[in-house]
Amino acid sequence: MILQNKEVVINGDVIYDGCLIIVMRGGMKKIVLVILIVLGVTGVSTYTQNLVPLSVNKQYCFIDEHGTMIIPPMFDDAKKFSDGLAVVEMSEEQFVINKKGEKIFQISTDSKDAFSEGKLGVRIDGKWGYVDKNGDVVIEPNWDYVRSFSNGYALVKTDAGKYTYINHAGESINNELYDTAYSFNEKLAVVGKKVTDSYYEQVPGRTARRKVTGIRKGVINVKGELVIPYKFRITDAQFSDELLLVISKNDDHLTGYINKNGRFEIAPQFENAGRFVNGIAPATTDRLYGFIDKKGNFLVPEQFVELHSLSEGVSVFKKNGRYGYINKHGDIVIDNVFTFAASFENGLAFFRKGTDHGYINHKGEVFWSTDYYDEN
Repeated sequence: MILQNKEVVINGDVIYDGCLIIVMRGGMKKIVLVILIVLGVTGVSTYTQNLVPLSVNKQYCFIDEHGTMIIPPMFDDAKKFSDGLAVVEMSEEQFVINKKGEKIFQISTDSKDAFSEGKLGVRIDGKWGYVDKNGDVVIEPNWDYVRSFSNGYALVKTDAGKYTYINHAGESINNELYDTAYSFNEKLAVVGKKVTDSYYEQVPGRTARRKVTGIRKGVINVKGELVIPYKFRITDAQFSDELLLVISKNDDHLTGYINKNGRFEIAPQFENAGRFVNGIAPATTDRLYGFIDKKGNFLVPEQFVELHSLSEGVSVFKKNGRYGYINKHGDIVIDNVFTFAASFENGLAFFRKGTDHGYINHKGEVFWSTDYYDEN
């Protein structure tokens, strides 16, 4: 793969000649420096590649995990590919395209970001339903809001403001309505209902009973059965690595983890913590973060201002005002030189470095970036 640096006078256009993209923007007083990727023949079918949307002068293209451009910039907006399809916008109209950039069908109104389990949520005449990969309506638009399918079920919102779950036939799994709910993961879903708690408060001359109404959360399985009762203050939307984050009922508000039986696997002891991935999770007892194991022991000492859960074997960290990446042992694998860094997905991670932004690979190599600066 060949990388080229190009300096061009800006005139408000994007030129694509089949080999490079030249970004031209603004008036004659500014210059754009663009790191460009020469297109090459990958020898891999586009249907097997992971394509990532990339903005070039407000026009989106798609690149693969090697940084090679597969679909040239032509979209006003673009979402990630899922199930081999992506939602894009052109001239205020939405379309679904395949990995060759071919339009499959047009979406008449709003849609969710991506296909999931062969279906895409769309809004028709003010209500939400689902279409299949041919654009045919397969679940009628009867809902105020919908989420993507996960583990065979989708979260939907009724016109009464309550939540329930439907299967691929559009049928409710248990006819139960919830005040709050989240998508299934690991065949479990976090749900919540309003409950009224009583407590006693000492006031002059007597003890007064007070009541407070709030949301208590529990967990259901894919049959709609309540497997963890409504008694926890759950802080996360889903199980990860078979554990779920919860907050202590005590005044200390410390965070711990319960297992799928609703029992504490790690007692509440952290000021804040994140999801477990491959047996480790970010956590802090006093402002700075490190990695813990499933016994709650620190494997990597608390030293980072921010620390994300692992993704593709590495974690985003922040130290000395800049972001970088570490492995599960706490070793820095990509130096903290970025003003923003996202977790890796499909071999690439989005970054910002001042006004520069783009994607890097696991070696920290920049596959695409652009830097804007004044000629003066």
